Amino acid sequence: MSDNDFNTSRAVLSYSQLRGLTGWPEILIRDYLGILDDTVQVADQVAAIPTPAGADWTAIATNAEYTGEQTSISAGVVYEADYSGGTVYRFISTALGVNGYPDEDSFYSSFDGVTPTNLIDTRG
Repeated sequence: MSDNDFNTSRAVLSYSQLRGLTGWPEILIRDYLGILDDTVQVADQVAAIPTPAGADWTAIATNAEYTGEQTSISAGVVYEADYSGGTVYRFISTALGVNGYPDEDSFYSSFDGVTPTNLIDTRG
């Protein structure tokens, strides 16, 4: 079962059950049930959106083709790479953690020459 394999279906009280438990007027119950139904439909649609294949750090690091463009910024270095038909930017910080690895090694989808933005994934 993947992360996206779930269903928002659940037991929902019927009109008569809500009326008996709450004493709400008919219009409020119908409105409530309509909003609940809309919310469940949207949640199911969002859950059905697939995660882009290979959108994890390891897959990008393995399959990215570096262009040779790199920019030093105050916190580290940003490398430009082609990946899956687009451009990604790998930021590797110069600060090292206690394990000897960079504090951050991440892929971003945008870079303005100063700051990488739109995080894709971070080495975990």
